[in-house]
Amino acid sequence: MPTKQVIKPDEFLRKNEIEDLENGMEFEVKLWGPRLEMHKKPMMLKMWHMISTSNYVLKTNWNRFVKANEKDFVINKKIQVWSFRIDEKLCFAIACLDRDVDGQNDAAAAPII
Repeated sequence: MPTKQVIKPDEFLRKNEIEDLENGMEFEVKLWGPRLEMHKKPMMLKMWHMISTSNYVLKTNWNRFVKANEKDFVINKKIQVWSFRIDEKLCFAIACLDRDVDGQNDAAAAPII
């Protein structure tokens, strides 16, 4: 997730979490999949610094998560990543939207506002 595309990172990350990530640390997070089930294996959130931007990255067990949800993750499918906390622990949820990015699935999709 490019940091430039994240809406108000200071609202989903606490100040100390931002500092830790910027200093190369990572921490465990839980992830809810598109079928509203918590993934059994925890993920690690880390910040990867690139030449022109930085990215928040979910790693460790990510490939297992994708494999478990492969029917929902298709090319050009638009997703949203939401954050929330359970008992002060950071969690994420991935929602797959009905509308494809290229608009080819508009007939079956409700408007997204």
